[in-house]
Amino acid sequence: MKLSYSSTRLTLLARVSAQQMILIYLNFIPHCSVVLPLVDAESPSTLLLPPRDMAMVQNTLGDEPPSLYLLSWQVPKHYVLAEEFRTPLSFCLEPRLPTTIDLYYRVHRYGTDIANDAEFTRGIYLEHYPLGRIEV
Repeated sequence: MKLSYSSTRLTLLARVSAQQMILIYLNFIPHCSVVLPLVDAESPSTLLLPPRDMAMVQNTLGDEPPSLYLLSWQVPKHYVLAEEFRTPLSFCLEPRLPTTIDLYYRVHRYGTDIANDAEFTRGIYLEHYPLGRIEV
């Protein structure tokens, strides 16, 4: 299926296409992360409520299409001031995702946003760990 993207949000019909795109990225690009951006939120009560199902994800998708990030696994050598909350999703975004994918909801803002009392950015993150992860 072809990815259908409207100027305001991914359509429900594009859900399958977006998931197929994510699978392609994560299966063929070994060190990557895919981010599904959600609309920004000011209310702390809204921020700390991760989506409970795919319908909630569809209702909170922002105007920005999913982003692909290529990752370097080197430890950062500088301090980054940030406020952040992350939690695993309570539902499966895509049943065919490999077990090497870390899927979570993230809310954050960096130092300049904190200083300017700006909104938090939030999204659904899929990170690929091709050699697996060590659970602690």
